[in-house]
Amino acid sequence: MGNCSTHGKLDVLPSASKYQHQLNERKKELHCIYYICDKQQKLELNLRSALLDIIDIIIVSWQYPAITCAKIQFKDLTVRSTNYKSTPWQQLGHKNDLSITVGYLKKMPNDQDGGEGPFLVEERHLLDGICTIVNDFLSMRKTRLEMKERCKELNCLYKISHLMLQNDLSIELFCNEIVNDVVPTSFQYPNQCAVQLRIQLPSNDNSDKGEGGENTLVFSNQVYKDYELMASMKSPIALPQSLSATPGYGLARKTLKEGVVEKEDDKSQKRRGSKNVKVRQGTINKIFIGTLEVGYVDGATKDLMFLQEEQQLLHAIASQVGSCVSKFTREQLVHSMLPPNVALELQLHQKVAPQTFETISILFTDIVGFTVISSKCSPDEICNMLDRLYRRFDEVVISSQKLLYKIETIGDAYMVVSGLPRRHLPPAATALMAVFCGLAFIEAAKGIYAVGKDGEKIDVSIRAGVHSGMVVAGVVGKLMPRYCLFGDTVNTASRMESNGVKNQVHISKTTSDLVAPIISALQSGKALDPQLQRLVDSPLFHSIFQADEKLQNVSVTSRGMIAVKGKGEMETTLICQVAKE
Repeated sequence: MGNCSTHGKLDVLPSASKYQHQLNERKKELHCIYYICDKQQKLELNLRSALLDIIDIIIVSWQYPAITCAKIQFKDLTVRSTNYKSTPWQQLGHKNDLSITVGYLKKMPNDQDGGEGPFLVEERHLLDGICTIVNDFLSMRKTRLEMKERCKELNCLYKISHLMLQNDLSIELFCNEIVNDVVPTSFQYPNQCAVQLRIQLPSNDNSDKGEGGENTLVFSNQVYKDYELMASMKSPIALPQSLSATPGYGLARKTLKEGVVEKEDDKSQKRRGSKNVKVRQGTINKIFIGTLEVGYVDGATKDLMFLQEEQQLLHAIASQVGSCVSKFTREQLVHSMLPPNVALELQLHQKVAPQTFETISILFTDIVGFTVISSKCSPDEICNMLDRLYRRFDEVVISSQKLLYKIETIGDAYMVVSGLPRRHLPPAATALMAVFCGLAFIEAAKGIYAVGKDGEKIDVSIRAGVHSGMVVAGVVGKLMPRYCLFGDTVNTASRMESNGVKNQVHISKTTSDLVAPIISALQSGKALDPQLQRLVDSPLFHSIFQADEKLQNVSVTSRGMIAVKGKGEMETTLICQVAKE
């Protein structure tokens, strides 16, 4: 009985021991999985450090931790335990791009696995489970990173698009915002991020300002200026494909040779007995207008490196900048022909309502003896001469910062108005601006000449006429719409010019009543109306017309009553710049 009892105890004890062992292994497995799951958040922040922690968890969860080593490999990243070395007693777990190797450093006495190592069945299952869990975490990490970087990219592109909605945004302000705010805040180390943006714009002249005659604008943030770059990457800025295909655009056109991959269909593959693809050489024409460079500076945080997502972000920003710059150039071209508010209404397919301006001043100029000059010169020479002359006139108008507005040129006639499309000047100020613009044009015409067919050099002189009054401004026509002025003021100003005198500004009595008292007061040192005084004292007025010199040398002479075609007798005045004694 005792024997039976003893025999029964011997039967029960192995079963209980085995059951206890299974419980311990199950508990060890649960602890291992729990601690690995606890590292999920760390995987998001620091992949290498988290994988090293997982290696430590694996080692303490194995049967003989003191002689256990492990290695984890994920894509190009490999981490190992400090004691890791390749041995015959290893086991490999694999899942997609993840592989985990666990091994013993020496052969165990109870090795029954044929050299593979004395791994328990539970440990083999545990290794497969660890691979599955870590792979899932890495997949979720990849998805979150992609979503995070995509969100960052979209936020960056939204900033650029929102920036374009600002009123009176110039390309200079836009580019400064890009390099100082938009780009640095989109990268992982904003304070160490150096940014430089180079933009090439079409030049309005034929001077040598770069390849193809471009103007190169360079914008850099303060970090780029103050520090040396440790690492950087560049992305070319290209115009959108629709503009790249436009012939005649004044920028450098580059042709890229690219391999265009064409997949063969299934029948072709079967017939050829291979799955190769054929590659043909294709060409893509692109217009590159600059580069966007982002770098990390020397002396900044160690181990700075660009993420793959940041490289994609840089290309996305460069593409968006190219689209915005092309929009600037298009708008600049449109706004050079139409006022911005009128251009916007036309773009929205709205009818532009005519506007009435009570008192503005119109300036006409033409070339004295233009018909004779034309008969002595070839058409090409006349065109080149007018181009040189009008470019000088345009510089005067552009420098006025919208106090003057160019309406049109017809042959040798150049038409400028002061007081529209913005209603920001009193009548006397519009007259003063128009008169001084005429004096500036006369000065600008000096040195312009045409070369006759016989090689004769023919100097060019102009005459100018100004009249002030009411006009109606509007757009007429559907094809090639023009911003036109209507009213008797336009005709009278034209008559002032056609009845004018060489190198003098011929003005009507209406304009003379507005401007003559101002010139007299300025020459005598008397005070003006506060608004007029602010205009005359402004640096802008003096920089445009060099008013300090001209005011003291302006001669105002009454011409008396003269016969004007279609107007009868009119009292007029001549204003000119007299030479210094």
